Amino acid sequence: MKRMGGSLGKAARPQDGVVTALHDPGLPRLAQALDVAGLAPRLRAVVGGHGTLAARVLKHAPGKRCVIGYEFADGARAIGKLYRKERARVRAAELVALGDGLPGAIRVPRVLACWEDLGLVLQEWAPGAGVPDYEELGDRSDLVLQLGAALADFHAAPVRMGRSATLATHVQRTCRPGIATLAAALPELATALRDIESAMYARERAIPSVPGPCHGDFGPRQVLVDGSTVYLVDLDGFCQGDPGLDVASFRVGLAAHLGAAGATLADRFLAAYLARRGLEALPTLAHHEAFCELRRALSLWRKRPAGWEIDLRRAIERGRSRV
Repeated sequence: MKRMGGSLGKAARPQDGVVTALHDPGLPRLAQALDVAGLAPRLRAVVGGHGTLAARVLKHAPGKRCVIGYEFADGARAIGKLYRKERARVRAAELVALGDGLPGAIRVPRVLACWEDLGLVLQEWAPGAGVPDYEELGDRSDLVLQLGAALADFHAAPVRMGRSATLATHVQRTCRPGIATLAAALPELATALRDIESAMYARERAIPSVPGPCHGDFGPRQVLVDGSTVYLVDLDGFCQGDPGLDVASFRVGLAAHLGAAGATLADRFLAAYLARRGLEALPTLAHHEAFCELRRALSLWRKRPAGWEIDLRRAIERGRSRV
């Protein structure tokens, strides 16, 4: 889930991919989940609310999930996340366990209901404001330090639900269409790509790791801040994995978007994280940062934004230097 603060009309940015199509063979209950006339009594029983119900698709991954914002005329509202098959029940159980186990000032939006007949998990509309994108964090070191401490609290939670995940799991899930495909398309980078991949797997085998709660996609768009409370959203990548992944994801994002200033800020983020967890170092960080650079390279190649060729090569160079 993304950017749940604010009114329903401002819940998603245009680039978040707002989708209005009702037909998705992989999510056969999508039309029902958007049928406000049929859903209003059921939703009203959970969140209260009076007047007309509005529904808006905030994010849609065809065949996998759909995030829907619901809001009554009087302002009562909730976020619904529609899943395929039995995934709703599993996801709801994970979110409840996280809600019960998270320490400190870190939170996940509270689960209000799980409607298994629709495959819908209904959550509170979390308060607070979205965190600015990486480009806007250069002068927000206070916020970056707050996020570092909050992530440390998340990783310390005594929650053992969620699938187990390794680097290979994350590569398969997020590095689309695949490292080999990128190497074939850009043969001049094939050796560097193979070097990074083999080195990060070798380091993973060599360095002991204690799995724990891992967000899987930690970044500014997955966070809301309400004063001293930090809400984690969009937990579809949640797993039992190495905490180095979440730390690496944020650090690589800062450095990629803010250059040298971002690298300095990334070090401060890491220091805040380590201090909160009572650690001197995070031994698995380097190979997870290498993975995050690979993931970024694949994303750049897939989306082709302006200047993508230069940024892709820089990501590969940084990834190689980390391992």
